[in-house]
Amino acid sequence: MSVNENTLEKVIITELQKMGYDYLYGPDIDRDYHEVILKDYFKTSMLNINPNINEDIIEEAYKSIKNLGLYKLADMNAAFHKYLVEGIPVNYRKAGEERTYTVKLIDFAESAKNTFQIVNQYTVIEYKNKRPDLLVFVNGIPLMLFELKNIANQDTTIENAYKQVKNYQMDIPTLFHYNAFNVISDGLDTRIGTITSDFTRYMVWKSQNGERPENEGVNYFTILLNGVLEPVYGWTYENREPGHKYLCQAACGDDGGRARSAEGSSL
Repeated sequence: MSVNENTLEKVIITELQKMGYDYLYGPDIDRDYHEVILKDYFKTSMLNINPNINEDIIEEAYKSIKNLGLYKLADMNAAFHKYLVEGIPVNYRKAGEERTYTVKLIDFAESAKNTFQIVNQYTVIEYKNKRPDLLVFVNGIPLMLFELKNIANQDTTIENAYKQVKNYQMDIPTLFHYNAFNVISDGLDTRIGTITSDFTRYMVWKSQNGERPENEGVNYFTILLNGVLEPVYGWTYENREPGHKYLCQAACGDDGGRARSAEGSSL
């Protein structure tokens, strides 16, 4: 079987569906192409994972992540990440008293309450009209992007995929306010990075369970899908010094809190 972008797309979609992701075909979604968050799914998810929340609080939380109030892409991405990890504090009044509700964007304790989706052909219009290969949404928020290339085409390398991601960051930057990871792959060479990673800092993900595979001949494309995208886990990075991010993954399910990371961690 020949391996090209369409083949890789289908493989990724099929594998994620097996993990419990819902598949959506971008053009079938009734939405404003200038918006990147799937607001209806976001609202439904917030009702599901936040006890006793109401529509007004959800709307305020949505406004908070829509309007991050910063100018640099990396700063907005970091501000959203803080909300992702800590929740969004929303002030409201009840019985004449000022109160604060902290809105969880992801339920890290009970993964089954979250909504996981894999979407292809998802058009975004900002400075230009662009359509990334694949996007992963959690609770209506686009957290991960796949850019795929054809291994049989000598004119399109894995580095071309990286350059395409960087072009997306300039042309449709709002999508990357929420981005946790980017994956570039030709089906054989598969690497993962963040919005601040240069090409040399896109790394191979080498574990799906916290341990290095015994067989060095394993397909790291499959390892990444199972190691990063298993729904019981959440994605995160942390800033440790200006201009650098460290890609890591912390368990957020019921399996004891394993921590896993790509080798060569500085991104």
